[in-house]
Amino acid sequence: MKRKQVETKIINGVTYLKCTKCREWKELNEENFYKDKTNENIGFKSQCKECKKKYIIKITKKIEELIKRNIVINIKIIIKHMEKSIIKMVIQILKYQILKITI
Repeated sequence: MKRKQVETKIINGVTYLKCTKCREWKELNEENFYKDKTNENIGFKSQCKECKKKYIIKITKKIEELIKRNIVINIKIIIKHMEKSIIKMVIQILKYQILKITI
């Protein structure tokens, strides 16, 4: 998967980052972006928190729908398309859904 180009700009001493998803310029801080130790250039994820939350909700709904339709999910496919931080959350959701089905 090709990484999107990260764009930054400095205005009056304040650094702004353009979200790679919504393309909006936002102040580069923990309020708007999640930290990312692997990104040595800026130290933050390239997607804003708002877009990341929407993505997590979208993925969660898809997984829940698959579980409701009793479709076997290939975890390797899910993992291939997600970041490690989201994988943990998805596994918790799957465990919860499986418990609901068996009870």
